[in-house]
Amino acid sequence: MTTIVFPDIQIKITGSGSKEQISEALKTMAKDILSMTADEITSGGTLEDHILCMDYEQETYSGELNIGDSVLVPEPNGSDIHMHEFSGYIKSFRGDNAVIEDGDGNCFEIEIERLTLL
Repeated sequence: MTTIVFPDIQIKITGSGSKEQISEALKTMAKDILSMTADEITSGGTLEDHILCMDYEQETYSGELNIGDSVLVPEPNGSDIHMHEFSGYIKSFRGDNAVIEDGDGNCFEIEIERLTLL
C-alpha cells in the first residue's frame, strides 16, 4: 500500500498496478472531481462521500452480499457518520467495508458484518 500525503488529504493506493495505471486512475478521478458543480458538492455529504459514490471499479466481496443488494444499515456506532438506521444499496466494496448509497444519493462506508440483507 502506498499513501500519498498532502497537507489535509491522504490517498491510499493498494494493488499491484503499474505506475502508468495508477497515474491514469488518478487523472480520471481528478477530472471527475473537477467536473463536479458546487451544487453537487454542497447538496449533502462531504467531498469524500461524493468520491465514494463515483462509479470506479473497486474491490469485490465474495461473501453473501453483492453489489446492488438492498441492505439495512444499523443504528450508528461511535465511528459512523450516519445519523440513524436506514436501508440502501451496495455500491461497492472496499476491504472489509461496503459503500452503501441511501435513498438521497449519499454514500456511507460501513463494516460488512454489520449489514443485513433485505
